[in-house]
Amino acid sequence: MKYGVDTLLNEKERMWKSQLDKDLWYSESEIHDLIINEEINKLERRFG
Repeated sequence: MKYGVDTLLNEKERMWKSQLDKDLWYSESEIHDLIINEEINKLERRFG
């Protein structure tokens, strides 16, 4: 984990390196969005 700067908002955000690609980093907000979207997809599949 390291801290990066969001270029749009100029705010510091925690960043994590991808386990599969050493040159790929994910911001905390990207990870949050991925988790939320995954949960929404699970609910949509379950309840249609």
